[in-house]
Amino acid sequence: MNQKKSTHKLEAIIVGGGTAIPMLDHSPPSLYLKFKNLSVLLDVGPGTFSKLPIYGINPLLINNIFVSHLHPDHVLDLVIYYMIRENAAKKKSSPVNIIGCKGIKNFILQLNKIFPDISFSNPAIRTHEMANDEYILGDIRVRTILTGHTPHSIAFRFDFNNMSFVYTSDCIYSQQLVEFCARADILVGECSFPDSYPTSDHMNAQKIGSLAENAQVQEMFITHCYPQTLKKDLKKQIGKYFSGSIHITQDGDRINR
Repeated sequence: MNQKKSTHKLEAIIVGGGTAIPMLDHSPPSLYLKFKNLSVLLDVGPGTFSKLPIYGINPLLINNIFVSHLHPDHVLDLVIYYMIRENAAKKKSSPVNIIGCKGIKNFILQLNKIFPDISFSNPAIRTHEMANDEYILGDIRVRTILTGHTPHSIAFRFDFNNMSFVYTSDCIYSQQLVEFCARADILVGECSFPDSYPTSDHMNAQKIGSLAENAQVQEMFITHCYPQTLKKDLKKQIGKYFSGSIHITQDGDRINR
């Protein structure tokens, strides 16, 4: 991603569009967002920060890191981020918020015990926990909702400039999530499994398609597909339930609006 001025309201890059299972072009979950002067990472799966230079992203210019839940494929690179901050020149670092699910503060404390040589007390890094909450970043309204994937896992919704962007991360179907996603311009949602695959803690093609249709989402970008799922015609399967635009993503895909 270059540093030229953009006319887009929102720019997003799928840094990691996969799961913990190693696959070419489908790394563990991470999503980069930029709107106005706000730079955001949503989840930081293993390898996130080593991939950012591929897209021209300076990790020291990221304002906020959002963590949906504490499964390793979504959060392990957080320790790498602290190491980057500790070893980088201070003049290149900007203050950052780590905004995550309940338990993120204790998780960081535990990292400090496991890696005592890394400083986890950087005063320029502020940590905030959320559940069914709201957080204001400048003129951007950030809302979260519990997703049922784990007891504390959350989805994020960003509302700004008459545009709405939702990142579900790992989740289960619920009416509350439908209402949370209502009329979103962009939905980045997980589809771990193909149509009719039984699952109690993830989405399959039928569930994510129904979520988007019932929420009247305008456009959907699918992430977090297991290898066996990507072997299916997932777009066709989801299309049985959702009449809007569907994109099956991989690492490096961009969203510009």
